[in-house]
Amino acid sequence: MNDYTDVKYVGLCHSIPNTAATLARYIGAPFDEFSYLAAGINHMAWFLEFKWRGRDAYPLLREKLSDPVLYTRPEEHPDWRRPSQGRGV
Repeated sequence: MNDYTDVKYVGLCHSIPNTAATLARYIGAPFDEFSYLAAGINHMAWFLEFKWRGRDAYPLLREKLSDPVLYTRPEEHPDWRRPSQGRGV
């Protein structure tokens, strides 16, 4: 666009909705049942709220992420990726 128009633009990462969808999969519930409030920009964002059916989903997420198998045998959890694999939370 820069070469052909005078439109001023900026490209931002879509990591917030992708991360929210991944967190929903960790909990095991449909993404369309979640709502969230995030702050930040690009790869420097965090969730101020993460709710499932209007209720705080952080306790469920903490419970799921406390399973040591998630970290010792990630192949048993296809939605989990180590950060070194380019995906993760």
